[in-house]
Amino acid sequence: MILIGIDAELGPQVFKLDPAGYFVGFHATSAGQKQQEAMNHLEKKWKKLSGGRGADDAVGAGKTLSRSEVIEMAIEAQSTVHATDYKPGEVEIGIVSTGDEEPEKERGKWRVMPVDEVEKHLLAYAEKD
Repeated sequence: MILIGIDAELGPQVFKLDPAGYFVGFHATSAGQKQQEAMNHLEKKWKKLSGGRGADDAVGAGKTLSRSEVIEMAIEAQSTVHATDYKPGEVEIGIVSTGDEEPEKERGKWRVMPVDEVEKHLLAYAEKD
């Protein structure tokens, strides 16, 4: 299980829990089929952040990312490890954000992106290649 949320003092938080109750905090993680490959991919991308200083200052590196960059990094990880290009109806993206780009009534709350918003991120990722 992956839990995400916004801590008032620490900002965004991601925790992964296993059935025995063990939990670990992450900057980026994956679960399910091919999770290790996805986590390896995310770790490599994270280390390259901030001009290659992401491994030394993971928190600082994460703060350099925009909301769209985070979403596109997740899409890239999934597309890479599954060797497929997703269509908007084939992927579901959940988000918790307090950013100004979020509608005011949804800031800080969990939501699943509508298909048209997912499509925008898939197109932006595809155009990077």
